[in-house]
Amino acid sequence: MQSKVLKRNQINNKEKIFELYYQVIEKIVESTAICKQFIYEEKLTDLLIELEKRSQLINIFKSLQLSFEDKNICTDNLKDEIYNFLNKIKRFDNDILNYLSKEKLNAKIEIAKMHKNKESFKGYNLNNTK
Repeated sequence: MQSKVLKRNQINNKEKIFELYYQVIEKIVESTAICKQFIYEEKLTDLLIELEKRSQLINIFKSLQLSFEDKNICTDNLKDEIYNFLNKIKRFDNDILNYLSKEKLNAKIEIAKMHKNKESFKGYNLNNTK
């Protein structure tokens, strides 16, 4: 009798873990869509905030994955899902890195222009003569 109750509780725990796992995946997908929108709208500050949230979700995902591996409840089908999901995350992360690299280059160019303009105007400042 106790064996059946114990097995039922184990099954319920597995179902809860799987449910949580899929909820986290859904949240990561939602966050990814929001990040894509911020990239499209070129809202860098909002993008960075959302990326931080997404990073926390990915850490939760990783801990759940370790939980699956520790409890040996990771089926081949689930392993394939995890692998495909991680590949999608990597592709999106590469897109983000490309966007942020472009923004970094633009910022460097803008700073260089500002510095050059400042140096150009120094020659016109008559208060600075010796």
